[in-house]
Amino acid sequence: MKRFLTAAVFLGTSVALSGTLFAADPPVAAMPVTSVPAQATRLTVDQLGTMLSNLGYAPVAAKDQNGNVVGYNLSYSEGTWSIRSYVSISPDGTKVWFDTGIIDVSDTSHVPAQALLHLFADNNTLWPAYIYLQQPGLLRLAANIDNRDVTPATLRNLISTFDDDVKNVITMYQNDVKQVAAAPLATAPAPAPAPTPTPTPEMFGDGAPSAHPAN
Repeated sequence: MKRFLTAAVFLGTSVALSGTLFAADPPVAAMPVTSVPAQATRLTVDQLGTMLSNLGYAPVAAKDQNGNVVGYNLSYSEGTWSIRSYVSISPDGTKVWFDTGIIDVSDTSHVPAQALLHLFADNNTLWPAYIYLQQPGLLRLAANIDNRDVTPATLRNLISTFDDDVKNVITMYQNDVKQVAAAPLATAPAPAPAPTPTPTPEMFGDGAPSAHPAN
């Protein structure tokens, strides 16, 4: 009898405990973890110079009037081309700029209007590079990229693309100048000869010819 009571008490306790477990509040769902985007890395002017040096461009520092380095002059060869360009970072640090002089137009007597119009019309296909006029009389080509996580590979690719734009623009201009020079000069048509007037007595006053054959 004692064993029966003990078993009954144990069974009742188990049922009670089971009921308590099933009646517990459901677990709280875990909150989703949101990732914070990493801060983009910006090149400093010093880091830009180091990167250019490591790429083999031998940059020469350009300084402002206070002696601060603001960019780098590059001079190098691409096949038969000698290229000089200027690489810098914008004052607010958001852009990496590339710039170079391409065509001297200071002597306008040797600059065909047709070639100039073709150059500026080509700006649409050059973008994000573009042509602009720097006084006095020098056309330049410029381009930029966002200064965000710029790697050596990114920088090299951009310089290569910029070099291609420089060569294409100069070649196009030179071809246009040659075509204009080879074209025959347009000449105004010769005026029609004046009609020969018919002699009348009024032309000679007394009706006698002004000249006559000798006897």
